Amino acid sequence: MSRQFHSAQEWRNVSRIQCQAFLEVFPREKLSELTLENYIIGTGEQTFCWWLEIGTGQYAAINGVYSDKYGVFQGGKPATLKVAHHLKGFTPEKVFERVKPFIIDVAAKAAAGDLNGLVELATKPAKERCISPMILWKIAELYQPIDSPFLVPVCGSEAAEILGEKSAGAMQRRFQTYLPEKEYWDRCWEFTKPLRAAKGTADVVSDEDDEKGEGNPAEYERLLRILRNRKNLIFQGAPGTGKTYLVPELVTRLCGEISGNADRKDVLAAYKRLTEAGRVLAVTFHPSMDYDDFVQGWKPDPNADQTDGIKMKLTDGVFKRFCDSAGVRGLNEIRDGATVWKVTPDSSGPNEVRTDCLRNNRIRIGWENEEDDGGSVNRFVNEMKIGDIVFSRFDRDHADAVGIVTGEYEELKGETAELGRCRSRPVKWLYKGDPVDILSVNNGTKLARKTVVRMPNTNVSKVRDFLKTLLQRPYVFVIDEFNRGNVPKIFGELITLVEADKREGEAEGTTVHLAYDAPEAPAFSVPSNVYILGTMNTADRSIAPIDYAMRRRFAFERILPHELADENFDFNLFDAVSRLFVTDPKTPAKRSEHLSEEFDPADVWIGHSYFLTPGGESSLARWQSEIRPLLNEYLRDGVLNPSAKEEIEAIEQSLFKRDVEK
Repeated sequence: MSRQFHSAQEWRNVSRIQCQAFLEVFPREKLSELTLENYIIGTGEQTFCWWLEIGTGQYAAINGVYSDKYGVFQGGKPATLKVAHHLKGFTPEKVFERVKPFIIDVAAKAAAGDLNGLVELATKPAKERCISPMILWKIAELYQPIDSPFLVPVCGSEAAEILGEKSAGAMQRRFQTYLPEKEYWDRCWEFTKPLRAAKGTADVVSDEDDEKGEGNPAEYERLLRILRNRKNLIFQGAPGTGKTYLVPELVTRLCGEISGNADRKDVLAAYKRLTEAGRVLAVTFHPSMDYDDFVQGWKPDPNADQTDGIKMKLTDGVFKRFCDSAGVRGLNEIRDGATVWKVTPDSSGPNEVRTDCLRNNRIRIGWENEEDDGGSVNRFVNEMKIGDIVFSRFDRDHADAVGIVTGEYEELKGETAELGRCRSRPVKWLYKGDPVDILSVNNGTKLARKTVVRMPNTNVSKVRDFLKTLLQRPYVFVIDEFNRGNVPKIFGELITLVEADKREGEAEGTTVHLAYDAPEAPAFSVPSNVYILGTMNTADRSIAPIDYAMRRRFAFERILPHELADENFDFNLFDAVSRLFVTDPKTPAKRSEHLSEEFDPADVWIGHSYFLTPGGESSLARWQSEIRPLLNEYLRDGVLNPSAKEEIEAIEQSLFKRDVEK
């Protein structure tokens, strides 16, 4: 495993696409035609070794080890053919004469399910096999029967050791009898748990590590398991408990950008990247927010048709727009035998034409009054057919949209023509969003510069698998102050659609016609890869409680105050203030006598972030500007009993004394 996968299904989907792409380029029956030139790594080309290390890098990763593991490779400046250090005295050509039949033998034994034969090959002397055992097992895992695999896709002696074996062969032997009643990828997922634990991305948490607190990977994994299972998670707690702090930590790990222990700066940088890419969107609920803002509604628009003296337009709300950008829809509409095209709207990278195409469901090119650039216009106008598939080229390696051509060629007129590139065809975008790497779906081939061109290295089946993989990429909708809005009114009929088992693609997936939609409009559903993560302040009693119907559709995680292992944390002040709410902050089950019986300590107990004093700020300053005013509010509102006033005065006097002594 190379990247952090969140489930056996995600690992399987990505792996199958990469393996199938490799086998189309290097099928076993054509290994006898393998040449030194299309074997070696280091040339910058999509060679056999490039596919082992890069093209299938997320399946049984072998990266991070020297190139001489391949026996022969290209390297140095200037680049020349080199042989592994243990093969000195052999020419590159002689090494390849040994490597090629060995690879053919490995592939044959893998295809036949001959584990004993593979173990025997792996234990041959290094000068006989020339390639490292790691490469042998990677080749075997790629050529094992695709419909009845028997090898766990993990390479390397280090991985074997983590899994408790002395060699990869011993690891593979143990896997043969591991959970035989389960499906192959579920077996692989369970078998490799120690590897994820070693990387700090385990999906299991030990009791001794299961403590709340920032910077605790085990706690993050516990929360991630809840979020992945329920799809909707709300952090609830009093002010300052770190609810907002947790959001980037979970989002970046859910999206595979961060794992294990990570520097907060790295987490925030990754969170920013995800936000800029459109995979994370944050909103704040407030009393004036409603269904029209969140889902769909009629909004004033000076460019809309006039109705009763007011120009109005049916406008999608923030959540519906987010779902549309995250979802891959209409896979069943892709017809067998469709031609797959690549179109470049204007230049590479972000531009106005590209934005217009994605927003208005079309693809457009230029050459209105110029010579055709080698056939692009002819292909676009005459050869492209309704039902064909089109990739919007973002750059050589990425596409930012995939769709189905839904209509004939037309030339744009009026305001829509002001951008130029007026040759247009309507498209139903199945995916549009941040640019995605298309090398795996295109057999490692980069996208050509030509404006309109066929993509001969892919097909409908690969496109379907590629789009299914995109369904696994998490998109996170963040709601701050969840309970400050009228939640049932804001969600409307989406109250059902956000349930985990009602999401698009699930067994009980549900669609609805939105309140303002025309009868012929398509039904709406919430994609299964959209997650809702919210925060909720439990101390504010002016906010209406969440009703039972909404609570049933969300998981709620209570965040309690706790000490922080930080040099800027004032332990003494935290302890003194906490005892206004609980008898002992380390065992907070019992309420303090100073807390009103009407309140649960967990709802009002002042959070730990109030006791951090970064940048040289004094505890007295934080007390005077933030903590004491909040305690005064608690006294006035009856959260704290009158008896607490004397304790508060005592805390303040001790802070003044500490400040004078400094």
